[in-house]
Amino acid sequence: MKRALLKFFHSLIGQFAFVILCSFTFLILGVVYDGNRSVKTALTQNVKASIDQTSQLLNLSVSTYVTVGDLKTVQIFFKELLRDDEMNGITYVVIADEDGALLVNTLNPNESISTPSDLNQLDSAIANGLIHVRSPILLNQQKIGFLQFGLSVRNLVDATTKEQHNSLIRIFTILVLILTIIFLFGRRFSKRVNEMTQASKEIASGNFQQVIEVNGQDELSVLMEQINLMAFQVSKKIQEITELNSTLESRVSERTIDLAQANQQLEANLISLTATQEKLIQSEKLAG
Repeated sequence: MKRALLKFFHSLIGQFAFVILCSFTFLILGVVYDGNRSVKTALTQNVKASIDQTSQLLNLSVSTYVTVGDLKTVQIFFKELLRDDEMNGITYVVIADEDGALLVNTLNPNESISTPSDLNQLDSAIANGLIHVRSPILLNQQKIGFLQFGLSVRNLVDATTKEQHNSLIRIFTILVLILTIIFLFGRRFSKRVNEMTQASKEIASGNFQQVIEVNGQDELSVLMEQINLMAFQVSKKIQEITELNSTLESRVSERTIDLAQANQQLEANLISLTATQEKLIQSEKLAG
């Protein structure tokens, strides 16, 4: 298995797939990072707007009653305003004087006032799902107290987190589809390259009848056609050379036969001349 993986990564298609995988991974990580930052910024801005609107609403609603000391009406108003659902909206409201003595309290008897959240750094408060907001308020006899309320954003945080998870699932699904497409394309590409490699080996070993099946009109198809054409041309040249050699052998054989016949004729003529010469010499001796 390890050897096969090393062979794959050392191959051209393996390197190509690795580059594409890294590119898409970095791209998706960048998209996820930017998306999370955008969602987080939008969530923070939304919470800040809700805090400002709620604070203004409470101050405007109770300031008239508080300045005249009608705290009972304020208490009733707060009871009607509060929701039983602690996942969203205002969870409690208290009004205290400048010394911290509670004038209006909607908390349970065993609960104490929480420390106000730092509105300049809302990330931790938003993560907890409950934000404690404190603002000054004008009390009876021109005294300054404070109004504090708890604003639950758990539903908003949960919805944002759920949407982020769904976004990750969608991105992961897209990544899987992309990898599947890359794998299928790479497999087809690798198959065609292997066919060319095998054909090249066959041609190199002398099998010039090897033909690659060409499918498509891309660059690989053109290369396959050129390999087939090269094999055909080489095979044709070899056939021509073979035929030429065969013709030369036939001509050499015929020439050899002709030379042998000429040699035989020369030998016969030489024998005849020698015999004639001997007869002439003998005739001269007899005449003398």
